[in-house]
Amino acid sequence: MLTTTLLSACTVNLTDETGPNLAVNPPINLQTFEADVTRRGGVTIDGVTVALDGGATQPLTGVAVDGNGVGTWRADVSVAPCEELVSYRFSVDYSAPSSRTKVFPEEGSFVQPISGTDPLCDNVISASKTFTVNSYEDLPDGNPGDGFCNITNASNDGTCTLRAAVMEANARSGVDLIRVPTGRYTLTREKTGSAEADDTPEDAWGDLDITDSVAIVGIVGDSIHIGRFMQTQTSSVGPGGYLVPVVNFIDRPNSNNTFVKIDGGEIDRVFDIHVGSTDSGFAFFNKIAVLNGHINDRPGGGILNQGRLRLSRVAVYDNRLSQGSGGAGGVFSQNKGAGIANLGVLVAEELALVNNRILGTTGFAGALWANANSSATINNSLLALNQARFSGAIYVDNGEDGSAAGSVALTNTTVAYNSNSGSSNNAINNHGSLTLNFVTLVQNNRGGLASNAGSLSSVSNSLLANNGSNQDCDSGTVNSSGGNIIKDNGCTIDGAQLSPDLVDFSGSVIADSLRHQGGFTYVIPIRPPFDPSSSIIDPTDRISAAIPKPDFDQRGSGFDRAIDADGSGDAEMDPGAYEYSPR
Repeated sequence: MLTTTLLSACTVNLTDETGPNLAVNPPINLQTFEADVTRRGGVTIDGVTVALDGGATQPLTGVAVDGNGVGTWRADVSVAPCEELVSYRFSVDYSAPSSRTKVFPEEGSFVQPISGTDPLCDNVISASKTFTVNSYEDLPDGNPGDGFCNITNASNDGTCTLRAAVMEANARSGVDLIRVPTGRYTLTREKTGSAEADDTPEDAWGDLDITDSVAIVGIVGDSIHIGRFMQTQTSSVGPGGYLVPVVNFIDRPNSNNTFVKIDGGEIDRVFDIHVGSTDSGFAFFNKIAVLNGHINDRPGGGILNQGRLRLSRVAVYDNRLSQGSGGAGGVFSQNKGAGIANLGVLVAEELALVNNRILGTTGFAGALWANANSSATINNSLLALNQARFSGAIYVDNGEDGSAAGSVALTNTTVAYNSNSGSSNNAINNHGSLTLNFVTLVQNNRGGLASNAGSLSSVSNSLLANNGSNQDCDSGTVNSSGGNIIKDNGCTIDGAQLSPDLVDFSGSVIADSLRHQGGFTYVIPIRPPFDPSSSIIDPTDRISAAIPKPDFDQRGSGFDRAIDADGSGDAEMDPGAYEYSPR
């Protein structure tokens, strides 16, 4: 049996034990899995586990069982928000008298539709009120709640700043739409004194606090991509004449009129999302850039999400965290997530998390920090050139305080050129629940993935190669459904591999520099000549049949997943975020 309540509310409070307390109670998409177990002969049922294809593996608890383990076993497992179907299998451990395991079903998976809708997942948002920004200044609304975005009076013919529009949306119930023309909107109203270190919502000063449902949408054409307002710096010419590696990804000069840039002005972080922390409200950002946030000794340089946030075609770049003179001190500071610190529910597609940095000798996660009791689902995205002391890209926290572990799921996503100064760390450090499907994890400076004790790491159809001084899969146990290429493996590969992984091979994987070849973000193309031992192009019967397959690669519509690239007559999928085409 599988209950089908999507994003049901929970009341577990999150508490971070490593520094000042951070408390929210976001809704988590918990699904109940139940198995009624019988036995034959004299066997004893020792345990039951449910494995989500492409997701978590979790033991069930016997809730109504006899001394032989016969009866009902049950567990609540977090499923990614916006999922429409979930497929899963049960493993039953039993003694007869030696220990054995049987998987149900023996082939394939159980599939259950998830009913119910959640406004966070809707592609059509009905706004009760629309505000259109007409000023680049950073000034507050004259009378929040009167229904008029105006810095002076109650009328529609005055100055509507971005901050004024946010204040009006916060003061009104329902979903409001804020339309923002292209340009740079720089925050200048700096908090001072005791307010500087306080994250209590105060929408007239400091960062932009979001306390009620809102959609902030840039008035930008659909053909926009990050190369229009950002540019790469490359260092040298590599094999085949390709530029490698990328040194930096910076704001493109004279590009303010090409995109909507919301600039923190280095006075604070840029956005603090509170809506949805205790209710079903949400914030939705589309076609905007979040940059130049800077904060000391607190999480989230660009965005702190304490509620429910959806991002689509959003760039979060050039944000910073640093340790202040009176900071938390030591390596366990609150400097977490220079780009995004997620304490709630995050859903993102076509997200660019680029060049976000934690300065100094402390801090976790240059791109994304996933707190305990949080959930992040990220598709068709790029995490590149981020920097931290620990975990240049992603850090997934555990639930040692009794709350659920943090959860991150990446699909069709590139994680590359991230760096961390801690020699024993990797681009991704998982202490909670992590799912990688069709992910390219390459060219990070000190290793790819570390799956720490007690964590759940599921990797399928992904490419892990050329990740610096540590191994591509550096440590711990990884649950694999198959289809992976892991060039230098130090992990224990576990799980029902319905198609084989290729690990520890001596051949070469030639990965190009970051390039724009379609879509909103950049990709790392895999270039010829191809080493036959790698089977990286059209690997026959290698891509896992158990995992849901996207129709397109990271670049989106028009870039099909199954292409006959080797001329064999069969259209096969390649591992990683990029699908090679000879055209």
